[in-house]
Amino acid sequence: MLAMETHWSFVFGVVVVYGISQGLGGALGRVGMEYYMKDVQKVQPSEAQVYSGITNIPWIIKPLWGLLTDVVPIVGSLLIISEP
Repeated sequence: MLAMETHWSFVFGVVVVYGISQGLGGALGRVGMEYYMKDVQKVQPSEAQVYSGITNIPWIIKPLWGLLTDVVPIVGSLLIISEP
């Protein structure tokens, strides 16, 4: 639908920038963390996997938490932001 409103090159540019931002940033962080755990801390691969799993828990819970806070009333009322 966005491609019909804008030119296809805009949609392509957004996908490329988002992919580079998320992919490259995540990859560099992962390479650095793997090097640190393996070479500096001398952590076994199975133990490193456990630590990696623990640090990913917030990202796994984030969509569920967002849905919960949007649906469940907070302090007895829904906090709805409306424009005046």
